[in-house]
Parts: sequence; C-alpha cells; structure tokens
Amino acid sequence: MSCRNSKAKAQDRGVNDLKHADAVALNEFVSRFRVLQLSRMIAWRTALLQTSLPRRLGENDAWIAATAISHGATLVGRERAFSRVPRLEYLTF
Repeated sequence: MSCRNSKAKAQDRGVNDLKHADAVALNEFVSRFRVLQLSRMIAWRTALLQTSLPRRLGENDAWIAATAISHGATLVGRERAFSRVPRLEYLTF
C-alpha cells in the first residue's frame, strides 16, 4: 500500500508542477494587459448607451462597450451587436 501512495504522491507532484507552469504562463500572458476598473462614469455610460439604442445590447455587452468608450479603447471581437454602438471603435476578426 505504501508503494501505491508513493506513486500517487509522485503523480500529484507532477500535476502540481503542471499547474504551476500553467499559472506562470498565464501570468506572463496577462501581464501585457491592463485591468480596467468599473466606475460610476462607466455605469452611467452603460445606462445611457442602453437607452439610446433602438435595440438594447445584452447586459454584459453594454458594460463592455461602455468601458471601451470610456477609456478610448478599440474593442476587438466577433459579436455583431457591437457594430451598432455609436462612438465605439470596433474591430472584427
């Protein structure tokens, strides 16, 4: 039984090492990006955006669009709904 436990522990160490390597790779990738905080200004812009469109965006899409507009950022994606948002720089791929 101790042989099985030793083998299981060795496999667990391999899994933990893999998880650590993945975490390091993820941190390296994400470190190139800036995390944007939500603010009251973005909340107001989200509400104004939703009331100004003839057809509302999904709730999450409205927050994403309002955040991009507030920060003067170009939004990149494949969602067609963003193309009808005025003043949003939207790049599809």
